[in-house]
Amino acid sequence: MPQPLPITPPVVIQGNPTGVSTYETCLRIEGVLQRASGNGKQIRNDLVYLRILGYLLHYALSHQGLLRVITEITWAGNDDGAIFQVGRMYHDHLVSFSVYSFIYMASDVVS
Repeated sequence: MPQPLPITPPVVIQGNPTGVSTYETCLRIEGVLQRASGNGKQIRNDLVYLRILGYLLHYALSHQGLLRVITEITWAGNDDGAIFQVGRMYHDHLVSFSVYSFIYMASDVVS
């Protein structure tokens, strides 16, 4: 079952007003998408892309990576479509690559 973003901003950004604002943007858009989906509207993979960004704010592998995600979301401003594009980029280059690598490694073990 898909998990919504935690309501509380990540501890690592709680002292950073830009970081908190970025996370609040993710929460706002998530709510809009959930309501749209509940009303029967097609939201494509936008909710997945958005949650990837939100969870990257929680679990970035480095401080530099965290700042990069914050910056990319901030640059998108109030353009939800641009934020989805950022999330899609992470999906396509990080998540999809990781899944492909796992499948490839698993098939190598089975062979």
